[in-house]
Amino acid sequence: MKSLEIKNVKKLMNDLFGGRAFDNFLVTQVKLSCMNNVEINGKINKSFLNEEEIEMLNGREYSLWSELKYLVFDVIKGKRLPKSMIIDLKLGDNLTEKVLEAAGSSFSKKDVAGLYMSLRFENNVLIAVSGTSMATFTMDKTVDRTWDSKMTIMLSGYLENIGNHGAASGAFASAANVNDYPSISAEADKYAEDISEEEFEREEAELEKMYV
Repeated sequence: MKSLEIKNVKKLMNDLFGGRAFDNFLVTQVKLSCMNNVEINGKINKSFLNEEEIEMLNGREYSLWSELKYLVFDVIKGKRLPKSMIIDLKLGDNLTEKVLEAAGSSFSKKDVAGLYMSLRFENNVLIAVSGTSMATFTMDKTVDRTWDSKMTIMLSGYLENIGNHGAASGAFASAANVNDYPSISAEADKYAEDISEEEFEREEAELEKMYV
């Protein structure tokens, strides 16, 4: 597990809600404390879907961030900061396999219960925390260390608050206009490209069929 304090809060929030770098993460849960406390369970309620929609999920158990980010955005947008916010994200199968390849370990995807990134905002401070859950007990920390490193690389563009004074206080208020979002940071964009552009396009096509 690794904990990183995000210095450039405004930039990360802009990329999280207006970019695509985080879109392929699965959402396990979201907790928001605003005027009301709002909790979202990211697990898909398959009883709500028809057989064709379930087949399009291709075995996926959780919603993608791309499917929920606009709902979360509608809750937090405005001039006042949320009292607190927790967004728990999980790597999908494709991303998990890439981390295992980078680790060079003997573990397979079935050996990993989940690789997680939790974004926690409270008292004007945003923290990103990595987490690794193995399906079986092991003393081998290779996967943990590799995922810690990958998350640090992905978030490296947000760890310095360069030319962005007062970012925390303006992070959510400035998100009111979607057209004002900047391009994804070079680090996050490169990571997203490495994931697979085809995967992004497939998921967007599925989303369009399901909700349009």
